[in-house]
Formats: sequence, C-alpha cells, structure tokens
Amino acid sequence: TIQKGASTAVAGDTVYIKVGNYGQEYVVISNSGAAGNPIVFQGYNGTPVLDGQNRTGTGFYMNSKDYIEIINIKLTLYMDCLVVDAAEYVTLDSIVVDTCGGLDCSGVGILIRESNYCNVRNCRVTDAGGVNISIEESNFNIVENCQTYSAKTDGYETDYYITIHLGHDNIIRNCLSHTLNSAVAGVHHGHGIGIYGEDSSLTCYNNKIIDCVTRGGGPFEVERKAHDNEFINCTAYHDNINGWSAAIVVLDGAYDNTFKNCRIVGRYDAGIILDNTWPTDSLVQHNNTFLNCIMD
Repeated sequence: TIQKGASTAVAGDTVYIKVGNYGQEYVVISNSGAAGNPIVFQGYNGTPVLDGQNRTGTGFYMNSKDYIEIINIKLTLYMDCLVVDAAEYVTLDSIVVDTCGGLDCSGVGILIRESNYCNVRNCRVTDAGGVNISIEESNFNIVENCQTYSAKTDGYETDYYITIHLGHDNIIRNCLSHTLNSAVAGVHHGHGIGIYGEDSSLTCYNNKIIDCVTRGGGPFEVERKAHDNEFINCTAYHDNINGWSAAIVVLDGAYDNTFKNCRIVGRYDAGIILDNTWPTDSLVQHNNTFLNCIMD
C-alpha cells in the first residue's frame, strides 16, 4: 500500500507509486524529510489514482511534516483530497484532483493550512465543492501554473477556485479559474481567484496575484479587511455567463490594494465593483488603486 511507504520512508527516500487504482486509501505521512533530502512520493508509468469512493476523509495528509514532495498523483471522491497542515517546504507537483467535497460547498481539493514556504505547481483541480486550491493562514507560499475548473451542474459546483485566506507574502502566478458551465442558467458560477481577510485582528497582506486568468463567472476578489495586496497583469473573460457577473470585486473594508495592468473582456454587469456584504455595514473600502486597467 501507499500507506506502508508513508509510514516507513525517511529523509532522502523516494516512494515510487506505479500507475493503477489504489482504491480507498487514506495516506498519512509519518516522517519529515530534510533540507536537500526530502521524502518524495512519485507516480510513474502514468498517474496512479487514489479513489475515496464516497466523498469522506482525506486522501493524502501530513501534519508538521517538512520537506515532503508529492509528484504525479490523482485523487478523487474524498472530502478533502490533499491536506498540508502546519508544515514547511512541501512541494506538490502535477497533482490531479477531480470531484471531491459535498453539496454544502464543503471540501477542498488542495489545502495548505498554517504552513509556510510550500510550492504548488502544475496542478489541475476540478469540482472541489468548497475550494479547489486554498492557502489558509499561511505565509511565503507559491501557487503557479495551476488550472482550476468547475464542470458540475448538479449542486456539486465549485464555490471558490483559488484562495488566499489570511496570511502574507504568498504568490499566485500564471493560474486559471474556469467555469465550464457558465452558460447554464441557475448554476452557481463561484468565485475566481481571491484574497480574503477577516473582520478581526487577523489580516491578509502583501500577497500577489500575477499573470492569472478567470473565465466565466469567477472574478478577481479582495475582501474582508485584506490590505496591501497586488493583482498584476490579470485578465477576466466573461464567456457568456448566464447570470449576474462582475470581473473585479473589492468588498468589506479591503484597503490599500492595487490592480495594475489588468484587463476585463466581455459584457459584465460590473467591470469593477466596491461593495459591503457583511451585516455590520461598518466596513468601508478605501485607498484601492486601479492603474492602467482596460475594459473591452
């Protein structure tokens, strides 16, 4: 089993996982690697599959385990497919997630939580009920060259595509959020690529979203007192959305954020919107800058 490798591998080891369907494994990594000697889990001769079957549990999980690399693995039908918790220097490369989470916008495809200096790259996540890729209360992480999709029309649609929820100095670069069902009436098109703080002492700052694209519904968002973040060279495409839509959204007390060299393509209901959605109505957006942005 993959769990046998995850229980015994130590710094410098590579666990090679041959192509095939490994069924309903719940893999928990037991040991940390070391700088220059990570523990590597790598699919070969194709992409091996872990199949949770019933949308429960977590496919791959690590807690306080550093210097781990997971490469070329597919996960499907768990509640949360791959979770990195309280770890550092973890690399996730060429991970495929297809269908997880529940009907109530629960579940995460790839979650980096309370973790720093992690790299998520070349991953493809489709139809995670809550968030496709989430950086949560984490710092100095990079998400790059990743594609996230929502294809469902049966209540399992993606709610958020790529998010930074609290934390600082994270980068999302050259990533895509794409609502494949944008022309279908009555379907939740979700939120695209966004940065979110909280109405508390916790905050979200100095994050960057660079060279990213949203298509069909999901906007670029900065919300909930998030401040001093940047969106650079990003493009939002309308893609004939059936329903109300906005391309750039600034909400709930977000301040000192910058949108630079961004482009909005198509007939959105709102190209740029500043609004307040929290019931307190006491949060005011201020000092946000839109520089050299083009609306086609």
